[in-house]
Amino acid sequence: GTGHVRLASGHKLWYKVARPELLEAAAAPLVVLHGGPQVPSDYLFDLEQVDDRAVVFYDQLGCGRSDEAAADSDSYSVEASVRDLRAVLRAVGLSEHSYHLYGQSWGGLLAFLHLGLRGLAVALGLRGLRRLVRLALCVLFLLAVAPGCRLRRHHRRGRGGAREHNGGGHRRERH
Repeated sequence: GTGHVRLASGHKLWYKVARPELLEAAAAPLVVLHGGPQVPSDYLFDLEQVDDRAVVFYDQLGCGRSDEAAADSDSYSVEASVRDLRAVLRAVGLSEHSYHLYGQSWGGLLAFLHLGLRGLAVALGLRGLRRLVRLALCVLFLLAVAPGCRLRRHHRRGRGGAREHNGGGHRRERH
């Protein structure tokens, strides 16, 4: 299902849970953190094909279906981004150690900042590392065989000009 999390700032973040009935299953949910800036999570939806667990996506502040804050707002700070991730995790009922994080680009840094060094030490235990490697191989296989699995054009829904990536990593305005 989909929903919104209201932050302390009053802004709302959109989230989506594929197979919410599996949030408490034996296989830990996969929480997906998209890159940025201003790129919504849609390009990672192919990860829904990891079908043995729940998969959680959300659009970070200022992206996709989530609210936008003023450009000079502290709402876009690194600390606020980590707080926002934790708010989404609470909203979908995930405790701090009951999920796997998949972060792409900025999302990878966000995952690292959320976990901190202590979390990484726990995650890299031998048994946890084996599970992580199996999950990563499964995700890589699915991405390799998934039809149409490539970075698609993304439009900011419900807003004025759409932004798209032009292959070189630069954005251009389109009206």
